[in-house]
Amino acid sequence: MDAFTSSGNYLGTDRIGRGLTNAESGRLDKLLRDHGFRAASVHAFRFALKLAKTKGRAEDVVSRANLRLVCTGWDPNAVSLQRRLLRLVWSEFTHDRREEVLARRVEEEFLREQGIHGPVPPPAAARGDPLQPSPKEAAASSIEQEVITLEEEQAELAARRKKLDALIERLRAGKDEIALEYLELRRNGIVSPAKMVEASGRKVDVKVFYEAARRIQRLVERIAGEKPGARPGNDENEGGS
Repeated sequence: MDAFTSSGNYLGTDRIGRGLTNAESGRLDKLLRDHGFRAASVHAFRFALKLAKTKGRAEDVVSRANLRLVCTGWDPNAVSLQRRLLRLVWSEFTHDRREEVLARRVEEEFLREQGIHGPVPPPAAARGDPLQPSPKEAAASSIEQEVITLEEEQAELAARRKKLDALIERLRAGKDEIALEYLELRRNGIVSPAKMVEASGRKVDVKVFYEAARRIQRLVERIAGEKPGARPGNDENEGGS
């Protein structure tokens, strides 16, 4: 199958099932130049920077958008090159965002299990294609809302990570090895104290891990009740070695 149709539609390597020949690569390069690839790329980067906020991440999003253009194709008779690149940038950014939200939810579940609570912001509602806004909604507000929501979610997760770090620091200071191992095993998906005994290789009664869970809960409550900047008191360390 040829990479180009008689009407000039570039089909993409995914559809033709192979890489481009030298001749086809040259033809694609010319097609992109003829349709203002340089200027379209500038707009695509600005859009990616507005979404991603950092230059490095924006460059990564644009690079993946360009690769997807080669792989998935483009019909210059149906959509301009600039609009095609903007759509691909949006698609790559929202893919990244879905991965981040998934990772955030996994961490939230762990923090919640440890009693490190906090308001959980709901994931942003799907708002559709920002390049085709509804009559009641402008494209810019849709994009900005997605970015603002993501920043709020990241800030909330960072606050809970800080509490978890404080908990681990206290346990290390108290040399509570069992409680530290309990946390690590929970993060690895082992939730049953009986399974923890087996996974740890320790020759101890299962109640040792139940007691560790109770010590963690009490310490979490103590940390939550402390004023910001307050020096920690003496933490209990019941059978932690």
